[in-house]
Amino acid sequence: MCSIFNDTVVFAHNDLWSANILQLNDTKEIVFIDFEYSSYNWRSYDLSMHLSECAFDYRVPFPPGVHVNQVFFENHPNIKIFCEAYIDTLYEMKKEDPDQKYPLTENREKEVHRLIQECKFFLPLVNLCWATWSIKNLWSGKEDDVDLTVAASNRLSVFYHFKSQSEAIFNELKNQ
Repeated sequence: MCSIFNDTVVFAHNDLWSANILQLNDTKEIVFIDFEYSSYNWRSYDLSMHLSECAFDYRVPFPPGVHVNQVFFENHPNIKIFCEAYIDTLYEMKKEDPDQKYPLTENREKEVHRLIQECKFFLPLVNLCWATWSIKNLWSGKEDDVDLTVAASNRLSVFYHFKSQSEAIFNELKNQ
C-alpha cells in the first residue's frame, strides 16, 4: 500500500470533524483545534475522515442518540468540491515554490479523480480506526456523550460495507 501513496504523506490532523474546526467571529478565519491524534499520514485520510464524520448526526434526542446518513457514504455531496479545492491549492503552492515535492501531473481533472479515489479508499479504514477507538474506550469504562457500543457498531458496519470498494480502488491505483 505504501508505494501507491508514498507521495501523499503530509502532516495530518487525524481527527478532522466539525467540532475541531472553528471559525473566528471577527476575521472569519478557520482554525483547527484538538491535535492530540496528529501525525504524518496520507493526505486523503484527513479528507476522508472529515467527509465520513458528516454522515453522523449526534444531535438525535432519543436512543441511540445518533443518526447515520448513508447518502454521505455512498455519494458525498462535497467530495468533489473538497478534492478540487485541495488540488487547486497544491497547484498554487507549486507556482510559489517550483521545487516542492508534490507530484502533480499538470492534469487537474486526473488529479481530482485520483484524490477522490484516495478518499473513497480510506473511508472504511477511517471508520475501522474509530470503531477500535470506541471499543477501547468502552472496555476501559470511559464515559462519553455517545453510546460507544452503537458508535463501534456503526463504524464497523461502514468498514465492512465499504471494504470491497477499498480493495477495488487499491487494485485500480496499483495498476496505474
